[in-house]
Amino acid sequence: MVKNTTEEMLKTSSHIKDNIKKSLLSALLLTLLSVTACQTQPEVPDTPTGYASDEIDQPQLMYENERYYYSAAGFDQKLPDGYLLVGEVGSVDDKHEPVENFAGSRLEVGQKIYADETDKDSIYVQYGDGYAEFVRPASELPDGLPRYGDE
Repeated sequence: MVKNTTEEMLKTSSHIKDNIKKSLLSALLLTLLSVTACQTQPEVPDTPTGYASDEIDQPQLMYENERYYYSAAGFDQKLPDGYLLVGEVGSVDDKHEPVENFAGSRLEVGQKIYADETDKDSIYVQYGDGYAEFVRPASELPDGLPRYGDE
């Protein structure tokens, strides 16, 4: 009878230890879950462009009192013959369209601007070793001049 009581006590003690381990493990897991659930997530813009909804999404530049828009033809184009350095981007505001010459959006201050005095419909902005064309909107072009996207 003493032997059975000792065995029962050992079994009971073992069960108590197992229950304590399970309880501590469960408490630890619940604590970790509650801590991770309370963390704030970084705010992600809810716009298809990836930019905040109150920002300009297409690069723009004001030159000679005309607003030019990036043509989406790439940033690695060659500079066409006849285009000469006319200045640099002087200011950037990604929340408002440019209203002063050499001001832009989605550009960097100091980027070089190239123009051809015989072609007022497009200018080029330097991006590293390449160039990107910026054009006036089709609605501002003289009649009969096709632009990108025209069929």
